[in-house]
Amino acid sequence: MFSVGFRSKLVGCINLQYKFVKHFSNERFSKLSKSRKGPSDDANFLKELEVLSKSRDWRNVLDLVKNQGLKCNRSSVQVFNNLTAQAFWDADTALGWEMLNKINREDFQPNCETFQAYLDYCSMDRATFVENLEKMLEFIGKNDVIVSKTVIKTLNHKIKKFGGSAVRTELSNIGICQNCEHQMPSLLQSLLEFETLKREFEQLILKPRIPSVQLGLFRQIVNKKQSYDYVIDSLNVTRNFPDSKGNIFKQGKLLTQIVEQLRMQNKKVLIVGKKHVETWPESAVNFIRKNTTVFLSNHKEAVDDVFMMYGALVSGPNAHFVTNDMLTDHMQELSDNGKKLFKNWQKQHQHFISYDYKTDSTHIYSPKKFHHNARKTEDSKQWHIPYTEKPLLYSPKGLIRRVPVEWACVKFKNRSQNELF
Repeated sequence: MFSVGFRSKLVGCINLQYKFVKHFSNERFSKLSKSRKGPSDDANFLKELEVLSKSRDWRNVLDLVKNQGLKCNRSSVQVFNNLTAQAFWDADTALGWEMLNKINREDFQPNCETFQAYLDYCSMDRATFVENLEKMLEFIGKNDVIVSKTVIKTLNHKIKKFGGSAVRTELSNIGICQNCEHQMPSLLQSLLEFETLKREFEQLILKPRIPSVQLGLFRQIVNKKQSYDYVIDSLNVTRNFPDSKGNIFKQGKLLTQIVEQLRMQNKKVLIVGKKHVETWPESAVNFIRKNTTVFLSNHKEAVDDVFMMYGALVSGPNAHFVTNDMLTDHMQELSDNGKKLFKNWQKQHQHFISYDYKTDSTHIYSPKKFHHNARKTEDSKQWHIPYTEKPLLYSPKGLIRRVPVEWACVKFKNRSQNELF
């Protein structure tokens, strides 16, 4: 049980974080509940819940959410975030973690207030501060969560009271922290794991989606070269920028620039796409065909990414693929173990494309060679935590290479001195 003084401090935190709206009567909740006819997400209903979930009546909102079977989705995630924060501010940590896990299971990013509420809860009791804080840091690391700069600032403010620090740092290409010289563990995948992923991909994704005739033609093309260094989804990388949609001249130029960069490194490149490529300017098409192998599918469905992934897999564990698609829909078709193997393979082999409008040029972003989720050092004295300047709505689940990410080096005091932080 918490002391009266402790709970009063928590109430004070609540008042600092939220401007409570007018207390709503039970009749209003009753009316709101009756107006809910089914599981569909009515915008007005959800807006009302969002406002009420920030008020003293938030537990009534919680009951309504449970009774109505409301799911956490794009329209309702803010309600779930608000309820999570309120639970932590009210020291109901069991409920807070329950709601937090619901948000995470749907691949949403908990918002800043949720983390700040938990940090407020942690800082109220010196004896349990480290234990409770590390529980949240472990959650962040395990689930590939990237917090915002605001959360890191709050974290630094809290731990400074206990002698710790959270400072901005940079990690080298191989994951060495410039602040403490700790090296993050390297990303690795064994040959057995790679072959297991390849077999599962063929059985659960490739064969159900690709007709045998099309698959046979693709295999013939791949077998001619034995293996490729890079496989590119031409549709994705050339239509991913606002002024390139419907502009065949711009699309041809973008793909030409990408091919040029890879061929300068003497890489063998496979382009997958549809017949639309043949409508591009002749100069671009000729250059691409001269410097790469091209496979153009006549399949009606959008399966270019399936061909791309398969081309990379059959080319071996050293092959890479280029697309800005996170491929989450395909990953969901795999087993639980297959999902883990796929994400590990994706982190090591997927390259992303950006376009610089000022210089009219493309840039290929190579994957990092180290684990880039929040990690604890082996000596248990510090953590390295990725964060972004602006909050993210969705949990990245690998998006760390697509958004500008900074790092915080969170340092602990020597625990042999019987100190906390």
